[in-house]
Amino acid sequence: MRRGRVACYSEHAINVSDAYCSGPSNHSNYISPTLPPSIPDTVTTTYKSYLPSSDKHVSVSLTWSDNLTVVIATPAKTYSVSLKKPKGSRKLTSSSSGSLNAEILWDLTEARYENNGPEPTRGFSVAVVVNSEITLRVGDVRDTSSWRVSRTERYSGTCLPSTKARFSDAGARHEIQIQCDGGGGGGSGGGEEGYLWKLKSPETMSVWVDKKKMFQVKKLKWNFRGNQTMFFDGMLFDMMWDLHDWFFRETASSTSTPSSTSSSSSSSPPCAVFMFRRRSGLDSKLWLEEDEEESKKRIGVREAKHSFSLVICVSKK
Repeated sequence: MRRGRVACYSEHAINVSDAYCSGPSNHSNYISPTLPPSIPDTVTTTYKSYLPSSDKHVSVSLTWSDNLTVVIATPAKTYSVSLKKPKGSRKLTSSSSGSLNAEILWDLTEARYENNGPEPTRGFSVAVVVNSEITLRVGDVRDTSSWRVSRTERYSGTCLPSTKARFSDAGARHEIQIQCDGGGGGGSGGGEEGYLWKLKSPETMSVWVDKKKMFQVKKLKWNFRGNQTMFFDGMLFDMMWDLHDWFFRETASSTSTPSSTSSSSSSSPPCAVFMFRRRSGLDSKLWLEEDEEESKKRIGVREAKHSFSLVICVSKK
């Protein structure tokens, strides 16, 4: 099953978009300044850290929404806690095998937020200590013992997904936007152009980096899954999209029987998924074709620390 899906994504894997280097050929390759970017509902960043005392890796996820949710994952167990106060500390202990002795310290009293988003950008601190070792420290003071693994931004309803991401420690922050159009030149898109989830059946999708169009996908309903390789920061990046649920789950629910409608209403709404990830070294293999352990064996743990994924999810309300 997994190889079959990879084959579906890999159809366009050899296409490399170098618009960032070559520059646009005309003014239509610049993003419209009239389209305001959307704000994500939640932002989740996952970090990993190595504990020398136990010779194990610990994963810590911070989810920013109305509250801050911290998830600590060890090989033995996963712990989750929601922090509702702007400042404090919280201890997590376990007496079972593979025990955890963790403490979370946070201070959001002076936090500043960009564009009223859920994630603070300055004036805050969050620290996680596991078994008396600093596992994570983010905010105004950053600890270098941990590294980012992934970042997931979730949007809903009518929106223009837009974010800024740094794919390597030495790289610059890049503005990424995903647009769609109803197509038809003068009219089917109308004033809704650029708002991916306002259009019932978008015909094209465009990906922009730093306000320059990297590539465009036409006949989007037929190309609901795929991937494209982009080149910027002197590195190759794979971008993968999966719009199957956006197009087809809605059709299935509209034709479902009353009994099946009640069961489907409790499930999560249809979601479109976009993934960005930097390729490592001279890797010519699509990253979806291998799991994390296989990747570590091939490129080494040191290089794996710099392998960062950005995931953008958009769901219907």
